[in-house]
Amino acid sequence: MKCFPSDIGAEFEARNGVFGEDCLSPVPCYGAGRVPQPPFRASNVFRRHGTRKIFHLLTITGMIFTGVASFVFAGETPPADELAQLVQILRRQNPELAALRERIAASGYRVSQAKAFSAPVIGADIEGIPKSNFSLNKYMDVEYMVMQELPGPGKRGLRGKIAEKEVAMLEKEYSSRELDLILELKQLYYQLYFLERSIGINEENHELLSQMEKIAEARYSTGQATQQDVIKAQVELARLVNGAILLDQEKKITLSKMNTLLARELDKPVALPQSLELHLPSMDWAIVVGQMLEKSPELKSSQLAAEQAEAQVKLAQKEFLPDFQLRSEARHFKGDGGIREVDTFLGMNLPFWFWTDKRAVLQEKKGQWQVSKVSYQSIRNQALFQLQQAWIRVEAKQRIAELFETTLVPQARQVMESARAGYQTNKIDFLSWIDAQRFLKEISLEKEQSVVELHQGIAQLERAVGGELPEKTEGPFDPAQGRRETKVEGKTNSAAAEKGLGS
Repeated sequence: MKCFPSDIGAEFEARNGVFGEDCLSPVPCYGAGRVPQPPFRASNVFRRHGTRKIFHLLTITGMIFTGVASFVFAGETPPADELAQLVQILRRQNPELAALRERIAASGYRVSQAKAFSAPVIGADIEGIPKSNFSLNKYMDVEYMVMQELPGPGKRGLRGKIAEKEVAMLEKEYSSRELDLILELKQLYYQLYFLERSIGINEENHELLSQMEKIAEARYSTGQATQQDVIKAQVELARLVNGAILLDQEKKITLSKMNTLLARELDKPVALPQSLELHLPSMDWAIVVGQMLEKSPELKSSQLAAEQAEAQVKLAQKEFLPDFQLRSEARHFKGDGGIREVDTFLGMNLPFWFWTDKRAVLQEKKGQWQVSKVSYQSIRNQALFQLQQAWIRVEAKQRIAELFETTLVPQARQVMESARAGYQTNKIDFLSWIDAQRFLKEISLEKEQSVVELHQGIAQLERAVGGELPEKTEGPFDPAQGRRETKVEGKTNSAAAEKGLGS
């Protein structure tokens, strides 16, 4: 329970007898150990037992009831979305992302630097000092000068725009790296789930082999089996123990790597789900492509690079125009009381040799602009290919996982039970029973691996899209168009707008 000391909120305590809204306890926290006096007259029971005792009794009763309820319903209440919480922790605590945020914050000052004027020049021209007797006090007049360089029209705005595009590209670089780290976190999370399930399967097979060993010993004691059956069972048990050690080692390494990404204690545990879903979210290919084109940080960064190159071309064209110079002078003659004359000068430079350096610069910038546009198209095509590849793999992995769930695992269990009955009736040998047990173990592991690969594929699909997958809700069928409209987040897209793999 977190309470503030009574001297911090003395005035508030004096009125209410309580201070601090951040208390974690469901009951209020009281300053200086005082209990607030009710504005009404206490009943006999309160006066007989005391307000403090009644309050403590109710508090303890509530705590006991909460603990018992938590214990009773622990197996029925599903855990919170641990993976979503881990993603939020990654965004807050990952040191690489924190460094990129600082880099973006520092780069934000480039815009004002690019748009800033050059520093003004001030000076004084002391004239008429005799050559024979050099002395600053023997001057004839002094000219005070202030001069400012003024860039040509539009140049400052274009320089600021180029700097803004650079900052925006850094932000997209941050988004891209954040998505990469989230993908790595999800891959580790699902790998940790697989290792946990593998340990559980190992324990189930250990119990099964222990029963097989007892059956073999019982049959050996009655002369119905050889000692080799018992030895084979013991060898298989030893192999399972060795596998458990390796799985536990791999689990600790994976957990440490995950916690390294989260910048917290390496051995901090992670809550894992009891099982993973086998079904994909309802998606539409055209909508997924639209979200990828809208949110992919790589595409946005490439588009910003093309816009920056275009602004650089415009700035290179502006360099053919002159810059200006504004100068103001004030002259003071010796012996006069103040300033007698004021001069103003407005001049400009002449980019006379524009056909050499400036034209070459312009051609270079135009070439870079063309390269950036072609590069954007290439990145877009590659992103579409990666999206389609991830889509195909996810669909295939879903079918494989469902095949294991509905067919292979039940059949492997039937083979195991049949082998057990056959061994007990002397129809098969112990080695065949061991092979059936190994087959069940391998199929169970492959089933869990297929489920994990399905969710890892969904994570890769989310990375390609640039965020969470959009869900599809079908609208009314349009017979004139021969298609069904699909609405997502208030927008309407045609499900047949772009041919591809549909769900």
